[in-house]
Amino acid sequence: MLNIEKQEVIQGCVVYQDYTDPNSFYCLPEEKAKIADDGKGIQYMVYTDNDIIEGDDPNFDNDESRVGGFLTLQVELGPSQDKFEAIKSELVSKYGDGVNLSLVPFKDGDVKLVMFGTDGSDENNTEDLKVTIAGSTKPSLNLRQTAVFSVRLSNKPAQAMWNMLQQKGQTQVSVIYDLSYLGVMKAYNLEIEVDFKATEDFWNHTFDLDASVKNDDVKIAASADIDVMIRALMSEGSIKVKETIYAQGESQTSLLANDPSGIELVKKLMGPTIFQATAIPTEDYSAAINETIADRVRDGEGGDADGPPGGDEQDDPPTTNDEDDTEEETDNTNTDDSGDGEEGDEGSVDGTDTDNDREDTEDGDEDETEDDDSGIDETEDEDTEDTGDSAEDQEGATGETDETSNDDQEPSDAITTPDTEDDDEDDDDDDDTEEDETDEAFDVDINVGYTLRRREISEQVKRKFTFNKSEAKTIKYHPNGPLSVAGTSFDTDTQLLLVKLGEGPFKEIELEVRASFDFDEYDITEAVVHLSYGYKGDEGDKTKRLHEHSLTLDKNNLSDKIKFFVDDYRTLSYDYYVEFIHKTGSIIGSPETKVTSQVFEDETKRDLSINMDTHSPLIPVEIQTGELQFEDEGIRSVQVFLAPKKGGNGRTTILKEGEATMKRYLIHPPTENQYDYFLRTEFFFKDEKLVFEEENLKDSQVIVDRPLARIFSITPNLAGSHDLIKQALIDIKYATADAEEKETTLNLTPEDPKKSFAVLVEEDDPRAWNGRSRFVLNDGRLLEGDWINYDTEQPLINLDNSGFRTLKVALLLGATTFSGKLVAIEVTLTSTDEDHPGSSVLFLNESTLEQTAIIPNVPVTITLNAAVKLFSDDGTQEELNFVVPPNSPQLMLPITTIN
Repeated sequence: MLNIEKQEVIQGCVVYQDYTDPNSFYCLPEEKAKIADDGKGIQYMVYTDNDIIEGDDPNFDNDESRVGGFLTLQVELGPSQDKFEAIKSELVSKYGDGVNLSLVPFKDGDVKLVMFGTDGSDENNTEDLKVTIAGSTKPSLNLRQTAVFSVRLSNKPAQAMWNMLQQKGQTQVSVIYDLSYLGVMKAYNLEIEVDFKATEDFWNHTFDLDASVKNDDVKIAASADIDVMIRALMSEGSIKVKETIYAQGESQTSLLANDPSGIELVKKLMGPTIFQATAIPTEDYSAAINETIADRVRDGEGGDADGPPGGDEQDDPPTTNDEDDTEEETDNTNTDDSGDGEEGDEGSVDGTDTDNDREDTEDGDEDETEDDDSGIDETEDEDTEDTGDSAEDQEGATGETDETSNDDQEPSDAITTPDTEDDDEDDDDDDDTEEDETDEAFDVDINVGYTLRRREISEQVKRKFTFNKSEAKTIKYHPNGPLSVAGTSFDTDTQLLLVKLGEGPFKEIELEVRASFDFDEYDITEAVVHLSYGYKGDEGDKTKRLHEHSLTLDKNNLSDKIKFFVDDYRTLSYDYYVEFIHKTGSIIGSPETKVTSQVFEDETKRDLSINMDTHSPLIPVEIQTGELQFEDEGIRSVQVFLAPKKGGNGRTTILKEGEATMKRYLIHPPTENQYDYFLRTEFFFKDEKLVFEEENLKDSQVIVDRPLARIFSITPNLAGSHDLIKQALIDIKYATADAEEKETTLNLTPEDPKKSFAVLVEEDDPRAWNGRSRFVLNDGRLLEGDWINYDTEQPLINLDNSGFRTLKVALLLGATTFSGKLVAIEVTLTSTDEDHPGSSVLFLNESTLEQTAIIPNVPVTITLNAAVKLFSDDGTQEELNFVVPPNSPQLMLPITTIN
C-alpha cells in the first residue's frame, strides 16, 4: 500500500513510495485527460438523407430524423510510455537498482463526459440542441484508465462537431474522472507538556497546606482532590495539552481544564511519577472535609509556590522500575534530568543523553486495515540544571521504547501507565484521624489514598508526551480536461465519415466487443457475448430476430468485431447478454462453471466493453493480510472461510508464514441480485484458536488483522547494556482470571532483541504478567534477576530494571592518570542500604582505564559508597572516598595526584 506522506513530483507526475517496501513506487496518472492513442481514439460519422457531393459539407438544416451524427470517443490518462520510463530512470538514479514502478492501483472510479453544456441527461437537453451520451460509466481501472463513449448528436451539435474536427482543434468535449485509491497517512497527534518545576512546587505546598487525611507525618489526598489540583495546573498553564486530528482537519491547541478526558490522561501519565498510592488509616473515609484541598485551590489560597511551609519531610521507600513500562509502541524516547555532563543518563531509557529543547517524536501509521501501529513519545525541555531526586521520580512519566519505528508502521493507540506499589499503612493509625474533619454525608467505602513522592526540583524542567496514529484512507482523485485533436495524429480522411441514409453504416452495422478484465485473475476460460438484432416480422417483435450472433473472447483473443445488415425498420439498437465459462471449482457456493449475466436491451453502443462489475452476477472478494505476524508463540496460522451464507458450502484459505499473498475469489450470491456473503476467520495458536464470524458482508476486500481485543501479546524488548549482555532468557508466567497458568521462555540477543508470546484472553482476564530475566554476559558470567510483575505488553529489559545495579567507573584524565608514579587504582563499591547489601571491587591500571561493575540485589535507587585506593610505584598508598547518587550510571574519578 502506498504511503501518502512519502511522495514526490517527477516529470510532472506525483510518485508515492510503498508503505512497506522502500524499493516499490506508484505513479499517479496525469491530471489531464486526453483522446486515446494520440488522437486516433475518436471516430465521427455524420448521416444525412441528402445526396453527398464530394468536397461539400453536409446540409444540417434538416430535422433530427434526416441529419445528425454519431461520435465514438475513447479517452485515457497519461503518462505516456516514454514519460513512464523517464520517471523510473530518475527513481533508479536516486534510490539505486531494484526500483519497481507501477501505476497507482485504483479500487473504484467513474468517468463522466460533458459536451456542448450537457451530460446527455434529459433535463439538460433541448429540442434544438439534443445530445445523447452512452458508454462507460467506469474506466478500465487498469493501466491508462481507458473509457469509451458513444454520442448521438442532433443536427446543430452535429454541425458544430463536424466543423471543429475539420479544423483539427478543440472539440468542446470534456471528461471528468472520479477515481479513488487507498493510502496510509497521519491521522492523529496528541502532545502533553508538563512544567515539573511548577507542578512540583504546587504539589508540595498543597499537600503540606492541607490534606484529606493526616496521620503523624503522613499526608494523604483523595483521588477527587488530585483531579482538582490537576485541573488548577491545567488552567494556569503548567500542564498544556495539544490535540490534532488530521483525519478530520481539526486542531485543538489545549484541552480545557474542566475536560474530564484531558484531566484523566494527564493523571494517568503523571500519577506514578508524582504520587505514591497508600492505605487510608481509617475505614470511614471522606473525600470532602471542612476545608479541602479543592477549596483552597478554588479560593486561590495555594500560597507561595516555592515549597511547603516547613515539616512533614519523609523519605519514601525505594520504588521498583515499573515506571519504565508506561507505554507500548514508542519511538526513541530519551529523557535527561541532569544539568551537567557527568550524570546525563539519569532517567534515560537507553542510556543516552538528549540535547536541551530536543523533541524526539515519530509519526505513526494503520490500515484499516488500520495497520494499528501508534505510540507515546516523551521528550523533555531542560532549561537549567535540576537537583535532588528528580530523575528518579520523573521516570514514572517516561514513555518507553520497544523498537525503532518508521512511518511505515501503524502504532497502537492504547495509553497505559504502570501501577505504583501501594505503601503499607498500619490500621492502628485510625485513631489518629481528627474526628472534626469527617463529613458523614460524604462517607464512601474506600480506603486507598495518595501520598506525595518527595523531590526537590530547583530549576525548571519540562517534559513532553506525544501520541501518534496513522491509518489507511481512501483518497479521491479527479483528473479531467477538455479534449482536443490539435497536435495529435488525428486524420480527417480516415476518422471523419459522411454517409447517406440507407447506405454505408445504415445498411450495415459494425460492432466491436472487447474484454476489460483479466481471465486468469477470475479463473475464466471464455466469455461468450450473445447478440440479438432486428425484426423478421413486425417491428418490436423480439420473438423473431433478424440476426442472432455469438462472439467468444478469451485471454488470447481479447476483442472481436461483427457486421450485419440493418433490418427494414432501420433499427439502430440491439440486445445482448454474456456467458462466463469458469474453471471447475472456481465459483464459491455453486458447482456450476457457467454463469450468465442479465439481458441488456436496446443498446446503441458500437464499442461494447465487457467487465465484471457490470456483467458478472458473482461477488468478487479479495483476501489480503494487514497487521498480522506469524510466530510459534503467537498466531501460527489463520483460516479464512467464505460462503454465500452461514451454513452453506464455501472455501477456506489458509494464511501462514510464507503463504500470505493476496487471493481473489468469486462468490455465487444465495439470492439473485443480493450481493452479500458470510465470512468466518479462525486464528490458530499453539494450544487453542479464536473464531470470528460475520454475516451479510458486502465488502469486496477482506483484510485480516491481529484481533487486538482478544490477544495479549507479551513482547519484552532487550534494550541497553549491549556491551555487557550476550544473551537474555526471559521467563514468562501468565495467569488468567480462572487461575489457569501459561508459561514460556523467550531467548533475546542484541541481534534479535524482541520476541512475542501471544496469550488468548477473555474480557475479565488481567492484562498483567510476571517475568524473570536471566542474563549471559559477554565475559561468561550468569546473572539471574528477580520475578517482576509487568502491566504492559512490551517492557524494556536490561540489567538495571531486573534487580542489578550497573555502574561504569572511569578516569577523568584517562591514560594521563598513569603517566606519573601511579600504577594501579582499586575501587570498592558498597551499598548504603542495609536492606539491600551488596558490593563490588574493580581494578584500573594503564591497560584498563574503565570497567563496569554489576552489583546484584541493589536497585538503582540506592546510594553507593566508593572507596578508592591509589597505589604508587614507590609502595605508598592513598585512600579517597566518593558517594555515587541514586540512578547514576557512571562514576568519573577525578584523580589529579599523578606525580
